[in-house]
Amino acid sequence: MRSFGALLGAFFAGHVAALRVGPAPGLRAREAVAPVSPPRGGGFAILFAPGIDGTGRCGQRQWRRLQHFVDAIDVLTIEPEDTSSFEEIVAFVLAALRERRAAGQRTLLVGESLGAVVSLGAALAEPDLVDALALINPATSIGETWVGPLGSFVADTLPEPLYRSLPAVITPLFGAAGWFEGVTGQPLPDFPTPQALLALSNQLSDVLPAPALKHRLGVLSDGAARVASRLASAKAAGGAAWPWARRCALIATTRDLVLPSTRETSRLAALIPGSTRRVVDGPGHACLDDDRVNLLQLLTAAAIFELARDDAGDAPAGAGGAAAGAASGSGGGAVAPGASIAARRAVPAVKRELSSSELAGERLNQLEGAAALASPVFFSRGADGSLERGVHSIPLPQTVGGRPVLFAGNHQLYGIDGPLLVREVLNERGVLIKALVYPPLMGKGFGDGADATSQRSSMPLHPLPYPPSGTAEIFEMYGARPISARVLVQLLAAGEPVLIFPGGAREVFKRKGEAYRLFWPDAPDLMRIAAKYDAVVVPFSGVGSDELGDVVVDTDEILALPIVGDWFRQRVDVLPSLVKDDLFVPPLVVPRVDRGIPRHYFLFGEPIDMAGVDRSDEAAIAQKWAQLRAAVEDGLAVLQRKRADDPYAEFYRRTAYERIAEGRQAPSFM
Repeated sequence: MRSFGALLGAFFAGHVAALRVGPAPGLRAREAVAPVSPPRGGGFAILFAPGIDGTGRCGQRQWRRLQHFVDAIDVLTIEPEDTSSFEEIVAFVLAALRERRAAGQRTLLVGESLGAVVSLGAALAEPDLVDALALINPATSIGETWVGPLGSFVADTLPEPLYRSLPAVITPLFGAAGWFEGVTGQPLPDFPTPQALLALSNQLSDVLPAPALKHRLGVLSDGAARVASRLASAKAAGGAAWPWARRCALIATTRDLVLPSTRETSRLAALIPGSTRRVVDGPGHACLDDDRVNLLQLLTAAAIFELARDDAGDAPAGAGGAAAGAASGSGGGAVAPGASIAARRAVPAVKRELSSSELAGERLNQLEGAAALASPVFFSRGADGSLERGVHSIPLPQTVGGRPVLFAGNHQLYGIDGPLLVREVLNERGVLIKALVYPPLMGKGFGDGADATSQRSSMPLHPLPYPPSGTAEIFEMYGARPISARVLVQLLAAGEPVLIFPGGAREVFKRKGEAYRLFWPDAPDLMRIAAKYDAVVVPFSGVGSDELGDVVVDTDEILALPIVGDWFRQRVDVLPSLVKDDLFVPPLVVPRVDRGIPRHYFLFGEPIDMAGVDRSDEAAIAQKWAQLRAAVEDGLAVLQRKRADDPYAEFYRRTAYERIAEGRQAPSFM
């Protein structure tokens, strides 16, 4: 069987190494890995210890997110024929930690299930070697459950054909229908037949044959007992002040039907003073490939990276200035040696603020509900211009030497696209883009906005329900700023990532027959400002919202109505105008009930580098402006063409899939 190190190493282009425990009696050395240069995570790395399968294949999306925060991600893999004891596996992990410490690198140990017991065992054995700890559905409670005895009985007594079919039967216990995709490396078919499930089941039994299962359960039982003994001894001695304790995240999922993880993490929290407990509602035991689990968010909400760096100083011994200056969210490329440490801490602070307020939670739930209905998918252009899934290759200030990055693209009906874009980059890259929004949407200049009620009444179209309740709060929580040339200049001068819609309210409130048309100003002032600050401009295109429904009465027709038109005109005439005809009058739209909510698609195009462009050169600036507009229009055409190949573009089919395969977003055209 090919090791996970080779698979994931190729996937991450050398940024992930694999640690392998070989068959007894010896241990295989860690495989070589090309160093990351320059370091991006301030001398910080992750070592992941997987569950009982030992493959370490699960959680690829989690590692894609976290790779922007660390210098390396190593994965412990245990081959099916391995007969190492618990103490031998822990010793191997400790040897790897010593090697890292000697190189001046700090380590976050992430363990899932059995791997959580191994990680905790290592942290208790040599506390000074572990800088931070994340334990996910820890199997430390194995001795109190049916899992050990039943698993041993199954491994000892079931005939091989029946054992090989067992994984397909027990799928509901472990999580969503495709939970074993991360273990076998084979995707679940869109509509799996019994034969397909049986084939995948056979592959899983190859990964964990009956003798290996029996041995791993023994390793787990022994490890859980050893860990329990050490924790009990520490408690009897009046408690231990482990240096990693306040940098320990205990993570449980509510539908873990294999282990009592919510209760066990609560018990561990009482035994590990200073640790942080997080509970994720919905996922099952095998949760790292569940879309509802975002390890980056969980770790930043618990301030794990922030605390570890604060406790150890801005750089470990042996780490250079570039490592100390590396900021969160970097994805490769040059890093400014003098980048501020504060940049790394901004996102964790934002995430804690978002999670600490009851009002914030309510507003975020609204946004998450909208995202669930739209099921947005994101694409970007790779270095060779090819289309790729996700936002992991888009430039951010930390990947372009601390220069500002300006995201500019089309706006869609009612403006839901902005929050979806900001949410995705924050979730996947840990970077908060500053969106520039129409000032009235933030209640600016209309009442004091001291609370939700006054903000509601301060909106220009009150008492009409637009913008929806909570809009201003969501914008403020996500760092949005009221748009103006002064604010744009301030943000670019500070090297921030900025989101702007050149078409403004004119594109949000389209007239009949104007879906996906751009209404941008002729003057290329935006590119002139971008050139002044050597910004990287990233064009983006969005498709979906303009088809939320049929425009029955558009803005112009509303304003032409007697009485009603006068009422609107009195309220919008005093509002700022940023684009020609950008009247703040929403059209009357009738939802297309027969088609439901359209799926939303976003494409980030090839960046336009404004460094070296003379802002006084009118021809050059005009050419860049035309290039930006053409890139957005091309992206719109690509998305509208490509979505025809999406088997789940249709709302009801997509929703049915996502309800059945809970925790998994429906596939798209790639």
